Amino acid sequence: MALTLEAVLGIDPAQLLQLQKSYELAKAQLELRLDPGMSTRATLFGELPVTDMVRRGWLDNVTDTREPRQIEAALCKFFGVAISG
Repeated sequence: MALTLEAVLGIDPAQLLQLQKSYELAKAQLELRLDPGMSTRATLFGELPVTDMVRRGWLDNVTDTREPRQIEAALCKFFGVAISG
């Protein structure tokens, strides 16, 4: 498409592609709403076998593994450490 516009309108195709890239990135940034707890969950699930611990009943009061506060509280209780906060 950029090459066709260059042929018809004489516009630099590299400039058109740069504009398209900037537009797509800006659009994606507006549409994407990241879950603020995602990085915390990634750290917890990456470092510990949280899913297995919940399944085995080792972690109390974890009703939603997507809720990092529940997981953190249950892990602190399991390991006997104070909740930081």
